[in-house]
Amino acid sequence: MTHAILHLIYSRFFTKVMRDLGLITNDEPVTNLFTQGMVLGSDGSAMSKSKGNVVDPEEMVGRYGADTCRLFVLFAAPPEKDMPWIEASVGGQRRFLERVHRFVMRNIDRQGSGEAGASRRALRKLHQTIAKVTDDFSNRWHFNPPSQR
Repeated sequence: MTHAILHLIYSRFFTKVMRDLGLITNDEPVTNLFTQGMVLGSDGSAMSKSKGNVVDPEEMVGRYGADTCRLFVLFAAPPEKDMPWIEASVGGQRRFLERVHRFVMRNIDRQGSGEAGASRRALRKLHQTIAKVTDDFSNRWHFNPPSQR
């Protein structure tokens, strides 16, 4: 957090200098500041290379896959909250992706088979999912609202 605060101070300083020199007209560097939470280690403290409590991303990607790791970060906590890194929870995202893959593989051949009802249901589910994800991101920046955890 200290690191991010220093960046904010530097950006404000340079914005004020450039304003005073007549290079820009705005008084502040940003109109809105969104601070994101920290990733916490298994002991509850902030992950830090100096503390040696970091997770090797290459190892996690090798074990679970990049898409699974991305989903874990997005779903584990709202972006403004601290996120405890609980490796056992990564499996949930892996199982979700496997369910999506199985659904697609079951339905991919139906598109041209004349099963209009199945195709219509799959398309409807796709549109519902797109609408839900769009709403979660656009209105709340949350991919896993508290009501679903």
